[in-house]
Amino acid sequence: MPRVRILVVDACVLIDFAKADAAIIPLVSRHVGEVHVATPVCEEVKDLDPAMAASLGIKLYEPTLEMAAAAAAHKGRLSFQDRLCFAIAKQERWTCVSNDRQLRTECETAKVPVLWGLEVLALLVDAAALPAPQARDLATTIVANNKRIGPAVLARFLARIGLK
Repeated sequence: MPRVRILVVDACVLIDFAKADAAIIPLVSRHVGEVHVATPVCEEVKDLDPAMAASLGIKLYEPTLEMAAAAAAHKGRLSFQDRLCFAIAKQERWTCVSNDRQLRTECETAKVPVLWGLEVLALLVDAAALPAPQARDLATTIVANNKRIGPAVLARFLARIGLK
């Protein structure tokens, strides 16, 4: 798969990566694509302040007033932060990285490129930037920390990176 140029990452994936090993984020920036996070999304991540985000190579995206107002006014199943991620990805033509099914559905419906968090790890393995055993360990930690990601997802990920 070709290098994805620019990623907008939602809070759930950012939290997963930060809890498993924040050092994965600079690898993603170097080998998959620039990592951007909307400032309101960064504020959601308790373990990540703007200075730490910058040190990890995360570029903070300040949504326009119009974008924030539209995200706030829209009612539905997505949170304000998820609506912002979607709006940024759509407007900027970036790839959204999310594990949230509703955000992913919104992206797919609007033909906005979208990746799962573990897909990003697989792309690092593909790029020879992360050894498969280390990716397995990170994914196992992510699954242990995030009860919304089940063992079947981990099994598919392991098969995808060539480990059973």
